[in-house]
Amino acid sequence: GSTEKALRLWDPRSCVKLCKLKGHTETVKALVVSRDGTQCISGSSDGSIKIWNIGQQRCIQTILLHTEAVWALLATENFTYLISGGRDKKVIMTDLKNVQNSVLVCTEEAPVLKMCFTADQQGIWVSTSDSTVRCWKLPSEKHFSDDIPLSRQPISVIPGDASTVKATILNDKRHILTKDFNGNVFLYDVLRAIKVESLGPVNYQNEINARNSGKLLYVPNWFTTDLKTGMLTIHLGQDEVDCFAAWVSAKDAGIDHPEPDHKVNYGKLLLHALFEHYRGLQPDQESRLHFTVPKYIPLILSEIGGRTLYRVLVGDTPGETETALLNETVPTWVISNIEDNCTTKFTKVQFYLKPHSCVPANLLKPDRLKKTDRLVANDFIQCRKVAEHVLEKLLGEGTISSPGGEGDAQNQFNSGYTVDQIILLCSDQPVDLSMDLRTVKHYMWKYSSDLVLHYKILSK
Repeated sequence: GSTEKALRLWDPRSCVKLCKLKGHTETVKALVVSRDGTQCISGSSDGSIKIWNIGQQRCIQTILLHTEAVWALLATENFTYLISGGRDKKVIMTDLKNVQNSVLVCTEEAPVLKMCFTADQQGIWVSTSDSTVRCWKLPSEKHFSDDIPLSRQPISVIPGDASTVKATILNDKRHILTKDFNGNVFLYDVLRAIKVESLGPVNYQNEINARNSGKLLYVPNWFTTDLKTGMLTIHLGQDEVDCFAAWVSAKDAGIDHPEPDHKVNYGKLLLHALFEHYRGLQPDQESRLHFTVPKYIPLILSEIGGRTLYRVLVGDTPGETETALLNETVPTWVISNIEDNCTTKFTKVQFYLKPHSCVPANLLKPDRLKKTDRLVANDFIQCRKVAEHVLEKLLGEGTISSPGGEGDAQNQFNSGYTVDQIILLCSDQPVDLSMDLRTVKHYMWKYSSDLVLHYKILSK
């Protein structure tokens, strides 16, 4: 069955298509074939169930029991009874000798995805789009003939946690806000791979807005997420999103007592934490002190296409067998960036630095009156460095060699001005000197062309 609304019959020995069975008006979602191969039953998103005679290559009967899509089918071994379930949450058992004769087995709390028999064939396990699996007793022949009501309570229940249905990466590109099936909201820290806070059934969008309304800081995307398993999954790679793209100041990363101008890479920190126990790698001591992840976190190595190569818990990586398998499956770019410290170079940003029209010409150096400065710097340097460059190169002689150089922000330069008297403007809006260049370009400039900054000077 497929999205083309038809069934294709193939010879598995020659891989040749034998026929195509048409009749459904929507996607075919479920199939069951009789043991002797003479009949096939299909369920579709159009809400119908069709019985096909494979020899005659035609539909011999259509069953209309469900009000919405049919997603799961199950037939007894002798093909006398059919059990169906779908989006309408109902599980119905039908007598295939008389399709007008059917019994409602149960009504689930969520759409039915899959069903299977119990060992004694007297009941079925039903899984739905929520995380709880229930076992229901199947009706006997007397329920069909005598209209005896069936018990509406499951025989057994395997409870599960509510699946995660929404996930939003916050602006700091470190924390993620999630919402589960029950409406509860949680905050996760990606670097430490832990749940930081359980917020309860709060307004999801309001919580996102509140947490993104703090300090304006742009951090490049360095990971992706998905919720296919019902749990929050983090993907690190170097294809569409480079996991080494996010350089931030140690202070913004929450590292205690950082050195001035010390930068850290989020992707490298997380990989160090994930492979801390792996004997094939020797992360440096400094990185180990910053972040650790729980040993129960599953680590999955896969190909770009998604095929899983190896799955292991972080705490199990030192094992002899695990180490041997990791040696074969850990990508070379992970080894080189952790063990050999070959992290991707910093991203550069080009920008123009121009005097504002209100700056008196006599304050500028003569060679700057007719020249526009086009500069290149690391995208994470603070605008305070740019202000220092203005003081040194444009207004007086200083000790700072470039926007990325080292210097005391409070020094008074030979021009008599200080850094705090320099005002930088982007799109005529004042720039906070603690902001970095990429934040200014992302939130204030917003153009694809090179960033343009103007500067003016406060009166002494």
